Amino acid sequence: MGNPLKIGFAVPFYEAIRAAQRRGIILPDVYYGELQGLARQHAFSIAGIASLDQLQIVRNSLSASLQRGTSFNKWKKEILESGVLDLPAHRLDNIFRTNIQNSYNRGRWEKMQRTKAARPYLMYDAINDSRVRPSHLAMDGIIRPQDDPFWTQHAPSNGYRCRCRLISLSEKQAQRRSGSGKGLNKSVTGEMQPDKGWDYNPGADLTTGLEKALDKKPVSKIKTELLTKLDVSNGDISHLMPSALSTFKNITVNDINDVLKQIPEAEERLKKVQHFTQAKGIKTLIIKQSQMSRRNAASSALEPEAAAYLGDEFQRFGRYNYISQRPARTGGFTSASYNHVVIKGNAKINLVKADKKALAEDLKQAVSRAINNDKAWSITDSTSTDAGIISTWAHELGHQVHYWAKSPSRPLDVAAITEYADYNYKEFHAEHFAAWLFNRDALAAHNSSLALYFDDLIDTAINSTTKSTRAGA
Repeated sequence: MGNPLKIGFAVPFYEAIRAAQRRGIILPDVYYGELQGLARQHAFSIAGIASLDQLQIVRNSLSASLQRGTSFNKWKKEILESGVLDLPAHRLDNIFRTNIQNSYNRGRWEKMQRTKAARPYLMYDAINDSRVRPSHLAMDGIIRPQDDPFWTQHAPSNGYRCRCRLISLSEKQAQRRSGSGKGLNKSVTGEMQPDKGWDYNPGADLTTGLEKALDKKPVSKIKTELLTKLDVSNGDISHLMPSALSTFKNITVNDINDVLKQIPEAEERLKKVQHFTQAKGIKTLIIKQSQMSRRNAASSALEPEAAAYLGDEFQRFGRYNYISQRPARTGGFTSASYNHVVIKGNAKINLVKADKKALAEDLKQAVSRAINNDKAWSITDSTSTDAGIISTWAHELGHQVHYWAKSPSRPLDVAAITEYADYNYKEFHAEHFAAWLFNRDALAAHNSSLALYFDDLIDTAINSTTKSTRAGA
């Protein structure tokens, strides 16, 4: 199988960076040899660069470029022009591929741990081409249980620019791939070795080991900063919306996340939503009405940015990823065929200057207002204009949760809390998912079984490995 990372596009790179940012550590080269694999699991590092400031600038520039949906080539040009890194092209390429692939494999490991009950086996997948290392190719096709000690030292990445990955399998799939000397029956041999210094699992949680290694060093500003970032990362819920391509300077992904994470009494639900959006790689486009219209030149002008951001999805659907037949009457939309949602922005919205805490409270109270108003059209209509764009995103995300949970029908004998929720079973799920996210207590007080239903729905969606293609979904 080919390399799952499409290096030319920003989104897989973004997902990998975000996986690294969840552990949030930057490590200067002076500590690289001391911590080796333990540090690499948690650190964004560049060999030969000893300045913490330089590393911070490099990672910030990557993150900023990804927020804008720019490509790797554009980032490379910007970082070279900045003078922060004066490195040849092959070094920049190595930095990009090695750090990103390692973080990508960590994200895959975390995802596979969540689906371990249904897919308890892992298979090593090497790239069978002229560039694959013989020691990596020797591991190709070997299958072991997820908890097998083999993965402690052999889980990829297993070297600089390593393209190997793991694939999770069910019991039936593992047995089917295990003939004589294959799969589960493939013996571990001495030639199955990671490259020197890469004998670690990028997905395992080695927080304790990292702290122990740091304790060997004298107390320093760098050590204190590393441990502080490590502690903060454990409870981080700052990336519920993992990424966004926004054509509004006052509606940014960071501002939306700042509002979401302040919704009162919602931390556990927010964690689940973040697990879902990051595991499934959900993307968001926040665009103008003119850019939603097929006949408008603004729609065509958006193509380069949309292509860089959506990657393979854009290759399949082109402008149909973001155009609507009735943009004037559309607040947002998505599809079972997409892995992204589209939200119509408004130039009057300014989330940059908005009171984030007040907007979070408004989202919570909107659910109570909708429940207590028999004629409420939607949760979004019960919010302020600024909070409404976030409510619309939650509604469209609810559709994606519904698709990944296999598009179940509407629960029987349950009254909808808004008129829009009565439109069809899909809108029922999207509206009530937003209500569950913003104010589960109010939803439970209205109907306890409905709150429990959405507790189960998000868990089902998180653990699902395929999306529904049910007609009309």
